[in-house]
Amino acid sequence: MTARKNQRMRPGLVTPAALSGYRQLVERSYRRYSTPLRQWLRQCYPRADHGLVEDAVADSFVHVLERPDAFARAMEDGGESALLRLIAWRNLRGHFRKKARQCERTDVDAVEQPGALTPHQIVSGRQTVTRVCELIDAAAVRFGGSRSEALRTALHDRLAGGTDTEAARAHGLPREYVNRAKRWLGTQLHAA
Repeated sequence: MTARKNQRMRPGLVTPAALSGYRQLVERSYRRYSTPLRQWLRQCYPRADHGLVEDAVADSFVHVLERPDAFARAMEDGGESALLRLIAWRNLRGHFRKKARQCERTDVDAVEQPGALTPHQIVSGRQTVTRVCELIDAAAVRFGGSRSEALRTALHDRLAGGTDTEAARAHGLPREYVNRAKRWLGTQLHAA
């Protein structure tokens, strides 16, 4: 470990006076940087509402409070503003990426067509797919041992089509691994 990692401030190792001084430092930084940070975020993300921007600013200062070593390094380099902007910007970017993925998953055209799936059916189907993926991971660990990654991939291939033998052969596994895991998946899905 580097010397900087060893110097990381830990609540059990830091005196109350030092911790109080650090909190005062963060409070001064908040007063100094919060307004420019909000303005900068609104320029970067004009679609972000007031609450999202406030959350991103607050999260950046919470991060700083939780990781005093990173903030101390940034202050040494004169980059505390850059660190706060980076944390807040990543927070909003993550929010909008998550929102974009959710929008991609919703097939509006399919809902508008007569005889198409209802939103409830779509959500139920997604939950089933999520459950199957979780069960595949569990089955791969349970039946694959040291070859769990190969079994996980083989199970995904098997569910996409083909036979147990083809899936096992494609991933260098005995057919029994795929067969046992597939049967266990079936029992777990029907039990739920």
